[in-house]
Amino acid sequence: MINKVNLTTEQLMMVRDEVDRKMKNKTALFWIWFFLGGFGGHRFYMGNTGYAVAMLFFNWMTLGIWALIDIFVSWQKVDEINDRIEEEAIVKVMALSKQA
Repeated sequence: MINKVNLTTEQLMMVRDEVDRKMKNKTALFWIWFFLGGFGGHRFYMGNTGYAVAMLFFNWMTLGIWALIDIFVSWQKVDEINDRIEEEAIVKVMALSKQA
């Protein structure tokens, strides 16, 4: 994880704005899974298009068990995605600061 302690208040605000725009919400994930989990909708939401397409075509073979188990995996994956988004935002803000 990239350390954001050395960032100024303005840079932290820029990072927070970027993260707020791009972050994935667990409540939204749950409701998408609840209504569209059997079709891989929650995986589309998280940006896992290949995985979502596989679920779309093959979830019926597991009688929905795949989608039921997948919500637990997806729940943790959202944290990883949000951490990656924050790291990318910090790198972006630091690069912009060096150019100025």
